[in-house]
Amino acid sequence: MNKFIWRIIQLNFLVLPVAVIFSILSDVHVVADSSVGSWLFNLYTTFFIFGLVVLYFFVILNKGTIKPISNDIKNGMFFIMLLGYGFLLAFAIFGSLPKLLHGFSSSEGAIELTVEGKSNIRTRGECSPHIEVKEVTFFLDNHICVSDSVFDELMVGGKVTVYGKVSKYGLEVNHIR
Repeated sequence: MNKFIWRIIQLNFLVLPVAVIFSILSDVHVVADSSVGSWLFNLYTTFFIFGLVVLYFFVILNKGTIKPISNDIKNGMFFIMLLGYGFLLAFAIFGSLPKLLHGFSSSEGAIELTVEGKSNIRTRGECSPHIEVKEVTFFLDNHICVSDSVFDELMVGGKVTVYGKVSKYGLEVNHIR
C-alpha cells in the first residue's frame, strides 16, 4: 500500500503541473459543460475524493516514505495540501482535459456565441479589444480577441458567429463575424 500511495503522489506531481501549463498556453476556448452533474464535474469529484483518501493516508496516518509528520502540523498541512490539490486538479479537469479532447474531435465549422461583455481596455494577458461570451466555461479562456470593426458592431446580449475548429469540448477561433 505504501508504494501504491507514493506512486500516485508522484504521478500527481508530474501530471497536474503539466496540465496547468497546457491549460494556460493552449489557444482553445473551452465550451464543455462543467455544471454540477456533468461528466466533467463528476470526474473532478471522483478524482478529488480519491486524492483526499490518498492525502489522508499520507499526511494524517503517516503512511509513506517521508519522515512521520508531527501532530502539531498535521491538520494544517492536510488542509493546505488539500486546497492545492483541489486547485491544480480543477485546472487539469476543467481546463486541460476538454482542450485535449478538442484536439482529437474538432473539425472546421462555425458556432454562434452570445456576447456577455465587451472591453477595449488592455490588461495583462488579454488582448484589446475583446469580448466575453456566455458559452465559454473555463475562466482563463473567457475572452476572445476581435478587430476594432467587429467590436464596434457588437452589442452585449447579441450573437456572434465564430469560424474555426469546433467540437463539443472547445473552439479555436480563426475569424469572427
